[in-house]
Amino acid sequence: MRVQINNKMLSDSPYSESNKDLFIPLHEDTDNFIQDIKNGAATCYFISGYRGAGKSSFINRIKAEFEKPNTEETKDIWTKFKTWLQQLVKKPKNEEFEEVVFVNVNFSRYHNQTNLLRKLIRGLYLKLKKLDSFKKLKKSEKYKSSENQFVLGLEELYEKTFYDTSHNSVKSSKKEFVTSFNIQIQLLKLILAVVLFTICTVDLINNSISEEVLDVIGEMLSVVLIFTLTFKITYSRVKKDDFNRKSMYDDEIADYHFDRILRELKDKGYRIVFVLDELDKVEKTEMNKLLKEIKPYLVSGEASFIAVAGQKLYYKYEQAKSKDDDILSSIFSKFIHISLFSREEFRILFDKLLIGGDRLSDMEKEYLNQYIDFLIFESKKVPRKFISLIRHNLIWNQKDSFLEFTITDRYSRILDVIDELEDEINREGFNSATRDYLSTQLYIESHQVI
Repeated sequence: MRVQINNKMLSDSPYSESNKDLFIPLHEDTDNFIQDIKNGAATCYFISGYRGAGKSSFINRIKAEFEKPNTEETKDIWTKFKTWLQQLVKKPKNEEFEEVVFVNVNFSRYHNQTNLLRKLIRGLYLKLKKLDSFKKLKKSEKYKSSENQFVLGLEELYEKTFYDTSHNSVKSSKKEFVTSFNIQIQLLKLILAVVLFTICTVDLINNSISEEVLDVIGEMLSVVLIFTLTFKITYSRVKKDDFNRKSMYDDEIADYHFDRILRELKDKGYRIVFVLDELDKVEKTEMNKLLKEIKPYLVSGEASFIAVAGQKLYYKYEQAKSKDDDILSSIFSKFIHISLFSREEFRILFDKLLIGGDRLSDMEKEYLNQYIDFLIFESKKVPRKFISLIRHNLIWNQKDSFLEFTITDRYSRILDVIDELEDEINREGFNSATRDYLSTQLYIESHQVI
C-alpha cells in the first residue's frame, strides 16, 4: 500500500512557530502550570520524560502561551481609542509592571561552579537585553550615578564572564595651607629717593653739606634706582589623603552580585524563569556535585527554575523519597512528567501528516492503522522516534514523498495485548512517570521476544 505524506510538516525538531500545526493540543492541566508560574511565588519545578517524549516542546509551548499577542481586533481608530480609554479607566495608577522572562540554560556540559554561574549570568543578560522594557530601563538610568545603575552592573558582570577585567578607583584629597610674606623694596626706594632729594635741596639752600657727602648721596641714589630687592617669606602646610580601591572577581563575589541582580529584577517587576535544559546529559559522577552547587539558586525565591531532565534524574528523585535527608527530596516543589503518546494520539499525529486520507476506503484505513501500529511498536511510543521512522522510510518522487508498506496485523495484535496490560497498570494508581516506565519495559520485552 502507498500513501502520500506532507513532507513540509514532517519535523522532528521541538515545537516552534513554524511547525506548531504538527502538535496536538496541550492537556487541560497545563493551564495550572502556566498560572503557577504567572501568579505563584518563585519556586523550582522538575520536568521529566523519556528522550524524545517532547520535554523541550512542552517548555516551548508554555513560553508561547506567555508570548501570545492580544488577539482582540479593532476596526477603526475610534474603536481603538475607546478600547484604550476603557483600559485606562479600569487600570489602577499604581499597578505594578510585571513581565515573565524565560531564560534557557543548556547543561549538556558542566564543570564547576564557575561554569554554572557563567551560564546563568550570560543567559540572563542575553535574554534581557532584547526586551523593550529593559532598554527603557537602561535609558532611564542614564543620568544616575554608576552605583545606582542596575543595568550597568549587570553588563559589567556579563563582561566578567568572558574577560579578566579589573577596575581601579582612586580617591585623593589634598589640603594646602600657605602663608606668604612678600616684601618688595619698591616703596623703600621711593622713600629713600625723596629723603635724598630733600637733603640735596636743603643743602643747595643752606650750603650746609660738604661736596663729598653729596657725591656719596648721589651714588647711593643711583644704586637704589638701578636695583630692586625682593624679599619673600612663604610658609606651606600640606595634608593629603589617598584611597585606592581595586575591584576583584571570583565565584563568591559573582554569586553575591548575581543574587543582588535577581532581587532587583524582582523588585522592578520581572518574573525570571530559568529553564535548565539537558540536565539528563550531565555525567552521573557530576550530578550530585551540580545539585549541591545549584541548590542555593533553586530555593532562593528570587527566580523560578524549571529543571528539565530524563528518566535518570527521575529515578534518583523517586529513590530520594526513601532516603534520609537526600538533597533531591527538598529541591523541587512541583513535579511534571511528559507522558509518552497513546495509540490514539499517534494516529492523530499521523493524520496531520497524511495527504488524501479522506479518500481512503475503510479497508485501506484499517491497513493504514496496522502500519501505524508497526511505527508505534518500533518507536516504543516515543514521538521523536516515530517521526524519525517515517522520515527514514520516505520514498521521493520529485517534490512529493510517499510511504509504502506491506499489510500485516502482527504488530496490532501485540499492541492489543500491551494495551490490556497497561490497563491493569493504570488501575494500580501509579503516577504517569511510573506508568511510562512499566509500559516501556513491556515494549522492550516484546522486542526481545520477536
